[in-house]
Amino acid sequence: MSVCDSCYRAHTYPGAPPPPPPPAPEVEESEELSEKEVESVAHSVAQSVAESLARSVQESALAAAARRREEARAYAEAIANPPDPVIDVDPLEAGSLTGDLPMPEPPTDDESEEEGEAVAQDGATEGVTAADGSAADGTTADGHQADEPEYLIRGELFQGPPVKKRSAERSRPRITDAPDPALVPAEVLVGRPSPTDTVGRVLAAAENRGVVWLGPRITPEGVTVDHVALSPNGVWLVKVETADGRIERRDVGDWFTAEPRLSVNGRDRTEVVLQIHQTEHSVARAVVGSPIETLPIYQVICFEVVAPGWIDRPFEFDGVWVTWSHNLIEPMLATVHMQRPEIARMASILDRLLTRI
Repeated sequence: MSVCDSCYRAHTYPGAPPPPPPPAPEVEESEELSEKEVESVAHSVAQSVAESLARSVQESALAAAARRREEARAYAEAIANPPDPVIDVDPLEAGSLTGDLPMPEPPTDDESEEEGEAVAQDGATEGVTAADGSAADGTTADGHQADEPEYLIRGELFQGPPVKKRSAERSRPRITDAPDPALVPAEVLVGRPSPTDTVGRVLAAAENRGVVWLGPRITPEGVTVDHVALSPNGVWLVKVETADGRIERRDVGDWFTAEPRLSVNGRDRTEVVLQIHQTEHSVARAVVGSPIETLPIYQVICFEVVAPGWIDRPFEFDGVWVTWSHNLIEPMLATVHMQRPEIARMASILDRLLTRI
């Protein structure tokens, strides 16, 4: 530092040495933790983690106990207030839907007369030995039964099952066109035309088994139903179709979108399903406010004549059952929701709601 001779001001010339830097603050050296202090810190952390886990377990146990109490309370309420029984609306999964099981053919009038005469003759000759040595119980003199086939009597090899004669006591009830008078109301029978197709004849022949056939009907909206029937499990709307080839369900969509189609001999017949859906909606609107409204309504596409191999078994397509005449009746009797007096009452109501064609 020097002083100017003219202005007497202090000034530092470049040649002068720079002022010394300020001293750096002293840094306190950290002390190392002892082994005892490290153990104390670790113990504190472990205790904190254990307390957190204990709280979590306790909260989970309380939540589980509350859930069990809620389930027990709901179970007690369910026992005290049982729900109303649910009507099975899908009886077509019965064991009868396993293939084409032809209905037994009724015996002819000549066979019935022969069976009646045979029963009468057996009753008149009970306890009397026949002229050929056979007793009244059917046992011959050599110990064989009178109705045994001759190949068994001669000791020959089995050549097939023996042909058994139909007995009047074991014969199955005949399915005739005569309806059950206790089941079919008189107002339904009066003026009802005879069936004109195979499906109608099958439905009419089943009236002595618990089915009421109302025949072709038309709704108040003008929609025609080929056949309307009432069975122990609900109302059946049957649309009659003809087939000339294989009946199957095909999916013409891609890997991501299903597009099912009803195919008959390679032709797309999906429009039939849409038609019967419209029929079902029209019938449902016609029975609103009546006891029929609570009954299940089944939609069926029934093919009159199906050759072997054209259809494997009945199948469901968009809520509609696709079947043929031989497998039409058994699903109607698969489940029972109504007894015969109730069926007759419902048939009378349905007869007034749907107009005859």
